[in-house]
Amino acid sequence: MTELMPPSLEAARIQERYADRPMEAFLICDDDLRVVHASKGLERLLRLSPDGVAFEDNLHRVLTESAALDGPMRAAIADRLDAAFGGPPDGALHAPGGADEEPLMTAEVKRVGGTHWIISFEDLAARREANERLVTLTLTDALTGLGNRSRFRQSLIQALVESPTASPNIALISIDLDRFKTVHDTLGHAVGDKLLRKVGGRLRSVIRQTDMLARLGGDEFAAWMPVGVDRGATRRIAGRIIDLLSRPFLVDGMQIHIGASLGIAMAPRDGETYDALMKAADLALYSAKAAGRSTFHFFDMTMEERVQERRRLEVDLRGAQALQQFDLHYRPQIDVETGVLVALEAHLRWRHPERGLLEPASFMPIAEETGLVGQIGHWMIDAACRQAISWPERVKLVVSLSASQFESGTLVQMVRGTLAAWGLPPSRLQLEITESVLLRNETAVVSTLHALRATGVGIGISNFGTGYASLTKLDSFPFDRIRMDSSLLEGQVAPNSAIISAVAAFGASRGVSTTVDGIRSAAQLEEIKAGAGMAIQGLLCVAPLPQADLDRMLTDRMLDESPSGPALPPVRRESPA
Repeated sequence: MTELMPPSLEAARIQERYADRPMEAFLICDDDLRVVHASKGLERLLRLSPDGVAFEDNLHRVLTESAALDGPMRAAIADRLDAAFGGPPDGALHAPGGADEEPLMTAEVKRVGGTHWIISFEDLAARREANERLVTLTLTDALTGLGNRSRFRQSLIQALVESPTASPNIALISIDLDRFKTVHDTLGHAVGDKLLRKVGGRLRSVIRQTDMLARLGGDEFAAWMPVGVDRGATRRIAGRIIDLLSRPFLVDGMQIHIGASLGIAMAPRDGETYDALMKAADLALYSAKAAGRSTFHFFDMTMEERVQERRRLEVDLRGAQALQQFDLHYRPQIDVETGVLVALEAHLRWRHPERGLLEPASFMPIAEETGLVGQIGHWMIDAACRQAISWPERVKLVVSLSASQFESGTLVQMVRGTLAAWGLPPSRLQLEITESVLLRNETAVVSTLHALRATGVGIGISNFGTGYASLTKLDSFPFDRIRMDSSLLEGQVAPNSAIISAVAAFGASRGVSTTVDGIRSAAQLEEIKAGAGMAIQGLLCVAPLPQADLDRMLTDRMLDESPSGPALPPVRRESPA
């Protein structure tokens, strides 16, 4: 292409305005139809010979030399130019791509500035290709390369429309990773992202090319299978997914164990629309998680009823504290050697007006999910400290803390204020955490435990021996008491008693006392009696007592305060907490 003549000021302004328009090329000519400027890409778009056109010559020659413009297009541009001073008609001119094909190019002729013409050309094929790429990007999850929620929705809606309604031939699987949040919180975003990519890779190996797999967001994935699947095939695929995702992942040299829970819905039996089918799969997923995770459930109608029941319970729970429906029961902890009461552990109960007396397992998971656990935990510590004032001074109060209370940032201040409000000596309060709380964010938890210890309260670790922590964890913080998990008393007594004795000896060497939970038989009691400084609790002792029964027992001096006093009252046969 030869050098163009210097553009006039008006031409320069036009050039600046049009220079960055995508997939377009343009040229500017004056009233004599001499080309004064040609944009980058014009030669490629019009398929001009680089040396075959002198642009300072007439525009018609440029159009004639273009291999991309056909005769009708050239004639249409010429007609527009010939009508210049009468004001050319508006609208684009199209160069067809062939019979029955979409246009490949469009051209537009405009009069600008009163002195120049601009003829702009757009590559329609390139624009269509760019639009297709954009659509692909907007429907793809950037992290895993799988489809995203929008693509999944579009494809499933189309499949439901096209699928025969007489047979349940579309299966939707909702996939939620187990324990991913713990990995994300403890190892960071980068490791979490790498893990999600590896999860996507494993899912690809299970899901067939005829199926649709997507990451819906976070640690949620989903797949649907088209016409031809049945319940048996879906069951096999679901089992394969759970098996693959339960195997360890190697990320940055670390072995990471997660797992997955799956909910499955079949169309049209469980839903004929996208929203209905997704709701059914989500309900099945919720059921699988409630059953212990790392499993899959097919949707059934009773799941909807259970969800509605849970919602009603949630509404009732939100008003329970204001209506004073919570109570505390207390489970005694007894010294093995003397049979004397050493502590009372607070247990929460809900006096529901229609369902009766409810234990924590039936409503605390809801409290955790709805954020009510902090309020309930505060009430529990406040009420327990108020009631413990009337107990013998040597009897300690034990209250368990939830992970949410530790993460609130107000726990230490709340404990200090409650003790001061009721005048309970800090040494009489012992707060317990579970092993799992200690492992969630060990540094932050230990820091909070030290702050609590500074107030003068005792610190215990409960459910010890469930497999989360080892004895070395006891060196990370000077605990006052270890409460062994009741699972250690299940099955054969002798091997478990050896474990209990070992933990008790380890604790005694560090000045830490041990309580064994779940004592149910005299044989179990005899096996652990050799452990000095140990306490027990369980049905062999006394089941959790409401405040009125506890007051009566203490008033009647059924539990003597002297170390050499009488042993415990007879075994109570209430159901376990």
